Amino acid sequence: MLIKLFKMRNRYLDFHLSSSRGRIAKSFKISFFPLIFIGSIILLTLSALIVFSIFYFKSIDDVTKEIEYNKEIRENVDNYIKDKLGELKTNINFANPIKHKEAIMSQGIKDGHSGIDIVTELRDNVFASATGKVLYSGSDSIYGNIIILSHQNNFYTFYGHLDTILVKPHDFVKSGDIIGLAGESGIAKGPHLHFEIWGEDGMKDPLEMGVQIEDVNNYKDEDAQK
Repeated sequence: MLIKLFKMRNRYLDFHLSSSRGRIAKSFKISFFPLIFIGSIILLTLSALIVFSIFYFKSIDDVTKEIEYNKEIRENVDNYIKDKLGELKTNINFANPIKHKEAIMSQGIKDGHSGIDIVTELRDNVFASATGKVLYSGSDSIYGNIIILSHQNNFYTFYGHLDTILVKPHDFVKSGDIIGLAGESGIAKGPHLHFEIWGEDGMKDPLEMGVQIEDVNNYKDEDAQK
């Protein structure tokens, strides 16, 4: 075996590069051992990237499944908030997650779009829509940087396409606390916040839950009437 390796040491690959018109040409050789070393480095780097992407990026479906099947999380949120606030309110009100005066809703809930998109300035403040606990903060392949808050009575709010996340899992936040900055991470055409409210029986329309954001379609209707 050593003899074979010793003989292979003198082997090499001969590369010849030239332009389409043959004006620029260059030849070089790479011997056996450096070629194996470079190949190993490339292979290890690709493997590390694949492993990193698998463990770092968690899809929103994975997160919602964790919420659905983690009974302990669902049962303890009310008690957790009660301990923090000193009392347990039976009603929950949702405030605007974006308070910029020129923020506007560009898209509402419809087939294939489970939430509302609020267009605002890049790095505008994003506020907790209700008092609760940070259930998840991290990255998603579609919604970019995201935050999920858990609230009383099995309600959850979702904040997507964030530029910056300012909270971490298990943090307690009150309604109106700044939790992140609006951005265009993930698949987004411009700075905006993708906002969702989930209830025990499924998706809720934020506009029917107390959120008050002007709809861009109202302006379109006014222009059409003129």
